[in-house]
Amino acid sequence: MSTSTRRTSRKSPVQTATGLIAICACLLIALLFSPQAEVTKLVYPVATVAIGLWLYATQPPLYLGFVWWVWLITPFVRRVIDFQTGGFDPVNPAVLAPLLVTCLTVLTFVRFFNRIVERRYFPFLLCLLGVVYGYFVGVAKAGLVPATYGLLGWIAPLFFGFHCLLFWKLYPRHRAVVRTTFSWGVLILGVYAVYQYLAAPAWDMQWLVQSGMTSSMGRPEATEFRLFSTLNSTAPFATFMMAGLLLLFDGRGLVSRLALAPGYISFLLALVRSTWGGWVVGMTIILARSRGYSRTRTIATLAVGAILCIPLIVFSPNTDRISDRADTIVNLGDDTSLQERIRLYEEGTLNAILNPIGIGIGSLGTAARLDAPAGNGDSAVNAIVFDSGVLAIPLTLGWPGTTLYLGGLIWMIFVALRISQADADQFAVIGVSIVIALMAMMLFSNQLKGLSGMMVWSFLGFALASKQYHHSRSHSSGVSVA
Repeated sequence: MSTSTRRTSRKSPVQTATGLIAICACLLIALLFSPQAEVTKLVYPVATVAIGLWLYATQPPLYLGFVWWVWLITPFVRRVIDFQTGGFDPVNPAVLAPLLVTCLTVLTFVRFFNRIVERRYFPFLLCLLGVVYGYFVGVAKAGLVPATYGLLGWIAPLFFGFHCLLFWKLYPRHRAVVRTTFSWGVLILGVYAVYQYLAAPAWDMQWLVQSGMTSSMGRPEATEFRLFSTLNSTAPFATFMMAGLLLLFDGRGLVSRLALAPGYISFLLALVRSTWGGWVVGMTIILARSRGYSRTRTIATLAVGAILCIPLIVFSPNTDRISDRADTIVNLGDDTSLQERIRLYEEGTLNAILNPIGIGIGSLGTAARLDAPAGNGDSAVNAIVFDSGVLAIPLTLGWPGTTLYLGGLIWMIFVALRISQADADQFAVIGVSIVIALMAMMLFSNQLKGLSGMMVWSFLGFALASKQYHHSRSHSSGVSVA
């Protein structure tokens, strides 16, 4: 078979999958803006799971990219559905789509369950046991529905990371898909965030008001709120952009260059200080662990990003907002949120010590709202938000669950930290830097579930898969494939 024939045979399934997804996206858009928009609440999650299952079975690398896009666009789809159907629906089924399509990786866990006792996979079992413990406590204390919904947010990223590691032989294709997905993600989310900021689309402003987040995100008027793009709020948006901007240092092609300006502008205008600090941590690790051409390329990309962004920031009417926010990092004595967080740690530490069983999964965060009293006020939302990942884990999982969960997580992080560019590649090095940056942000919120959890567990899985892949190649052929 000729080289051109082989290339055609490889591209054909990819083109088929891309075409199917494009057709489904067009049908979804048509349905969203039709008089039957209400049915999209159920059609959307069912369709995403069906497409995800097909890709999982036929095109595993494309399945990974599809999962990431579902995570990135579902909050936007949910807002448009709510806008088209008359108002904010706190239990819109569309929000289940990312969790359900990610949980298809449970099939990987079931199919290869006998591998879980192997040394490289065993930490996942420890983490899973810790989560299961927290779930049963949550069922008893918070109720079946909140605990089950909360469980999905914990186990979906965990199974996804296991999937990424288990299929380490597909690592080069997985790496290419994730690179492309994050490059396009930073570009599209960054551009939409700038548009959102200037135009204040009605569906976004309705969400801002009716979800009760105006006190933390700003007024529903153009240039008067913190950017959140296609995601639910500023924190997950800024967290994704932080990881995506770091990953652009290993980007390929024109898209990764075009994404720099809108990416950094929207990242700064989101005004999330913890992600700014996370970016600095990640950047420091990348520079410290990169070598030769990779380090030179990283510095060059950083310089290009600065050249593109500094004039836009300096001459922007919003420069004062960014500088004022940055000043609070230096003037900690005037930072009221810092004082509140100190009080939170004082009270939360005592609660974690005095409650060894834990309060269970489903008692904090979005899941807790499922049984919360009706009402969209800020007080109801703030009552169940817990701004500390460091304390949220022992409070939720208790002492037994925390020991198992953190034992497995720390085990994998320790192994990942020993990975260098010499025995893996630059993508793996950046992946580890993203994980460490997110761990540093645990001081401010729980980064181990939901979208941020997807990044922690998937990049841990990719880093370990990279080491295994390159180790295998070097022993079988003596050829490095960095």
